[in-house]
Amino acid sequence: MDHENKKQESNFWKGDPFTGFVLGAIVGLIVGSINIATISFPWLGRLCFLGIWLFVGTQPRFKDKRTPEQIAKDSEAAE
Repeated sequence: MDHENKKQESNFWKGDPFTGFVLGAIVGLIVGSINIATISFPWLGRLCFLGIWLFVGTQPRFKDKRTPEQIAKDSEAAE
């Protein structure tokens, strides 16, 4: 059966969860630092982190739609 070799696409993570995690961590640290110095709203940095991670990770418009050939070509051009 050839369907065993195909990678199943997740029903939840339709976007780019790795980019969402990194972006959420950066924004969460910045918002958390500002929050500690000013507002002191509990868990504000962590809530921003989770919100951004879930938003970017679950929205299909953030998925990289380039083909593997285009990615390799861009990588060679960057070097």
